[in-house]
Amino acid sequence: MNTQSDVPALKPDREVWAVLFLIVLSNVTLVVAVSQGWLRSGIYIFGRFFLLAMVLAAGVFLFRGWRAPFALLKPLTVWKFNPLWIPFVLLWPQALAVLTLAVKGAILGTGFEEIGKATLEVAFHRHILPNIVVSALVGEIVWVGYAIGRLSSNMTTLAASMIVGLFWAGWWTPAVLYGVGVIPGIPLPALFMAQTAVAVMCGFVYAQTRSGWVVLALQISANSAFLIFPIAPESGGIPTFAAFGAVYFIASLLLHVKFGPHPLFRFRKLA
Repeated sequence: MNTQSDVPALKPDREVWAVLFLIVLSNVTLVVAVSQGWLRSGIYIFGRFFLLAMVLAAGVFLFRGWRAPFALLKPLTVWKFNPLWIPFVLLWPQALAVLTLAVKGAILGTGFEEIGKATLEVAFHRHILPNIVVSALVGEIVWVGYAIGRLSSNMTTLAASMIVGLFWAGWWTPAVLYGVGVIPGIPLPALFMAQTAVAVMCGFVYAQTRSGWVVLALQISANSAFLIFPIAPESGGIPTFAAFGAVYFIASLLLHVKFGPHPLFRFRKLA
């Protein structure tokens, strides 16, 4: 596994912080416009991801010129990685969902009843699957390849992943508050836990492979897990959703602890 033995000196990076804040603010604007009826609600389904990508592209263009947006696709050109990463990342979210439901069944005395409710019908529905894939693709480019990748040049991968997870959750927050285009009933603390967990796992996979395709596979599986198993608030209840986020976070954190990149949080002092 990779080792992050020498963390670059901490230095200002106005671009990445400006882009992250603009990304969150742009989605606030879009959600308000949809909730107030200024835009058709159907626009938000895919429009949020196109807006996310456009804000990123515009931001890096303003800071670094016309070539910068094309460089955002570089992780998707990395095909050289251990092929065992693909089944690992596809099974990871599903296995943690099963673990969460198994523990829930043991506590409530319902056995494997909740796991038996798993279904592929929703996740593979022809109107839902494209949204899952687009969400995963744009998420890989914006939050992982760009945000975690760029922040990792000035801090450890784990620290970068946690920061990005907070912004990622912040991006989802207006949609959750207004109930626009999201699974209903998500409490904000659980949202921030779950999304930070997702970012921590994405950071681990990206640091080990540098391939956008592995991260993409992970994200498709993670997005699907909420629809395959009853772990979302409306299907499994808020405690189940919160527990899954905590399990995902702890398990992903343990991967960082065991396999790196190391160090986990240490910064080099400025010269």
